[in-house]
Amino acid sequence: MDSDTATIDNAVDAEMVFDRWLGRAVGALRSAQGATLNQFWILLLISERQPISITSMNGLLELNYTTVAECAGQLQRMGALAKSGNDDDRRESLLTMTVAGEQLMEELDRELIAVAKQALSPLTGTTRIQAMQLFHNVCIRLDKKRMVGNLVHGDGAFLIVCQQTAMNFAAICKRNIVTALQGHLLLAIGRHEVLAEKTARDLLYCDAPTLSRTIAKMEAAGLIAREPGATKREKQLRLTPIGLQCASLIAVETEEMLRQLFADDYATDIYRQTVAALRLSLRETLGASQR
Repeated sequence: MDSDTATIDNAVDAEMVFDRWLGRAVGALRSAQGATLNQFWILLLISERQPISITSMNGLLELNYTTVAECAGQLQRMGALAKSGNDDDRRESLLTMTVAGEQLMEELDRELIAVAKQALSPLTGTTRIQAMQLFHNVCIRLDKKRMVGNLVHGDGAFLIVCQQTAMNFAAICKRNIVTALQGHLLLAIGRHEVLAEKTARDLLYCDAPTLSRTIAKMEAAGLIAREPGATKREKQLRLTPIGLQCASLIAVETEEMLRQLFADDYATDIYRQTVAALRLSLRETLGASQR
């Protein structure tokens, strides 16, 4: 890529690391309780401010109304939330947490703490404290209204940064008319010029069927081209001129996004050490799960 500088390479790598750790957290909640991260934020907020309406939650969580309403409805069907009338506004109900909801929140909290501890395990002592301050600073700059109670402290701040980074990257990709996974693949190919499909799976931490479908769609859209690889079965991926242009735009915007998110902390020693530690723990975690 014309814009493929060392700075942008590092930004792209960092975004991928945060995105994949978010995926691990989301996967842990789904496997354990069939729940989502947004459902956890809702439970946490209600535990601090119940009873509360969906409209109030919508403003505090800074999520769109439909997302909050759907998540709250799912939690009601799970028996985690109870609905009651609102004397101040008969058009809207108030939500409170049930005993089952309290238990669910505690279980989800344990799952998320386990993922965060696994992610941050290479960091110890002063370096770990500085890394947590790094995440805390991002949350303060974001002025996240959902930060009730101790949410901005400890592991919660790390998860918020992962989620915010992934959401921002998805928005960047959407502006460039690709999905987040397609954006990751464009960047991976752009950094290597030519990339074997197997290498792409490893770089994107992606299973073969998902990657195969993604490649087919991108090839049909004229973003990438497949070429013969080292063997008849293995193909190599290369960006087309349109794909190269798209990858360059996404790379530049990703670097700028992280620069704004981390502000003066961006590219500092502790920032680099933190990203390197998260990359290491991610590789170790994925390696262990494949054995």
